[in-house]
Amino acid sequence: YLNDVRDIFLIACNTGLRVGDLTTFLKEPKLTNLKGRDYIFLKQQKTGNEVYIPLNNMVKNILKKRDNRFPPFIHQNFLNEGIKRILKRAKITDDFTIIRTVKGVKESEIKPKYKLISMHSARRSFCTNAYNQGMPPHHIMVISGHKSEKVFYNYIKATVQEKATQVAEHSFFN
Repeated sequence: YLNDVRDIFLIACNTGLRVGDLTTFLKEPKLTNLKGRDYIFLKQQKTGNEVYIPLNNMVKNILKKRDNRFPPFIHQNFLNEGIKRILKRAKITDDFTIIRTVKGVKESEIKPKYKLISMHSARRSFCTNAYNQGMPPHHIMVISGHKSEKVFYNYIKATVQEKATQVAEHSFFN
């Protein structure tokens, strides 16, 4: 069970799919081949948009070790529970401070990091990692389904330094 959870989480980290789209896909997984390359093809539930997501090496390796099969469908609640168990076993237990503003008053709460990570974290990780590796935001947004750059930039977890590095790599500065 936890091996399947891990693989589903890694697939989510490398495709950017919403958990609902991914679990629907896993019920009847099939790939589409375009010009010799395999893609996950689906219609996003939230937006109704059709999206083709090319498989990267991480996803290809997961499929290879599973005899070219995707992991079985697991309900979102069990996925999130499994992720927390895996992360706790991996000792990802550092305390993390969450600061919220409730009715104009800042409140802070400390929780171990593993309790804060869920399937949604995988989607954020995809967007952040693709951005940090130089993929243009509009290309990431085609896959992620974000409609506005404002929402997209709030979504990714790039530091000021990472954003500066991204800008510096643009041809304008070279």
